Amino acid sequence: MCACLLTIGFTDYKKHSGIISKFRELLIKPNIFTPDLSKIIGKLEEYRNNSDYMKGVRASKVEAEECSDKAKEFYEAVKKYTDDWLKQSGVS
Repeated sequence: MCACLLTIGFTDYKKHSGIISKFRELLIKPNIFTPDLSKIIGKLEEYRNNSDYMKGVRASKVEAEECSDKAKEFYEAVKKYTDDWLKQSGVS
């Protein structure tokens, strides 16, 4: 997410929640990315928060596999965007 935000000049990120909020505001709301990615971010962040901060909460194997699949989907979308941006800007 940070790489995508850097392509549009946003560099003020300190917390996960701030990065997610800006990603949604600057890259999903204007339809650079699909709203489906917003849902993926939300679900993955929910799992991360629960496993990090809620005592005794563990993801099942099915939940872990679902998260892995969703993370790969998100990664592929972000990679395509950043690769295209690098190509268009002459960096790569």
